[in-house]
Amino acid sequence: MNGTLTVVGTGITAVSQLTREAEYCLYTAEKVFYLVTDPHTEAFVRRLNHSAECLKAHYEHGTGKPRLWAYQDMVEAILRPVRAGQRVCAAFYGHPGVFVYPSHESIVRARTEGYEAKMLPGVSAEDMMFADLGFDPALPGLQTYEATGFMLFKPMIDARIPLVLWQIGVVGLLTPEPTPRRENLQALVDTLLQTYPPDHEVVLYQASAYDNVAPVLHVAALDRLAEQDINALSTLYLPPCRTAEPDAASAALLGVRVADLSITQRSGAARIPGKAYGITHPERHDWVTGRTAHEASLPAPLTPHTA
Repeated sequence: MNGTLTVVGTGITAVSQLTREAEYCLYTAEKVFYLVTDPHTEAFVRRLNHSAECLKAHYEHGTGKPRLWAYQDMVEAILRPVRAGQRVCAAFYGHPGVFVYPSHESIVRARTEGYEAKMLPGVSAEDMMFADLGFDPALPGLQTYEATGFMLFKPMIDARIPLVLWQIGVVGLLTPEPTPRRENLQALVDTLLQTYPPDHEVVLYQASAYDNVAPVLHVAALDRLAEQDINALSTLYLPPCRTAEPDAASAALLGVRVADLSITQRSGAARIPGKAYGITHPERHDWVTGRTAHEASLPAPLTPHTA
């Protein structure tokens, strides 16, 4: 029988975000590998399948081994039983396709060698961030980068669109280290200060691994970011510092009335954590969302509409 590989995600919150599909794959596999961040999920995986083997040892912490080498060793470990004809399931925390080199590489190599391989989705840290920070990536969009790649490739930033930088605690670190390098963080801040003002409020975010523990949502001025408590799981959210107006010519071409767009689309703003969207419509003054009772009781300004 030919070996197979299924890569699954365990989600962020311990155990509870593991899908039924992923659980079934873990239970029925002949060999399981896993890389998770909390002991409860690890214990659950090991109870599901006694063949479960942790991949963390491949990091060889303290030896200076580059992370890429560790990832390559993980790929070889995962593929070995596939080549021996076994049904293999590899589980990674979060979404297995987000910031997980071994998952993608294992699937590509397995398929190249003629084996059936697939990935099942899981809840990612980005999914958690949308819920915890309370913003919609569609309003008005989202820029998202891994911090080291952001520094190295210098993508153009649109200050009208929210920006998310992942793994800022390990920016510039190619080997596992217990704490961030403050000089690297400051270099990241200096780069961002070329676009954003020093007092621009940003959010340090970290999803919670447990249902009864709140996520980290720490607001700080951008120029003080390098002084904050940051770790390998910290994510940086930068709301826009400029607004954008819809293009009149494009609106006419599409047959879109600007008045029918939400306030976030009209102004190019994005939700700041803890603040409501306040969507309004100039022709429906009684239709207001996300406002306090006092604000809703105030008369809405009349905005004339021209066809």
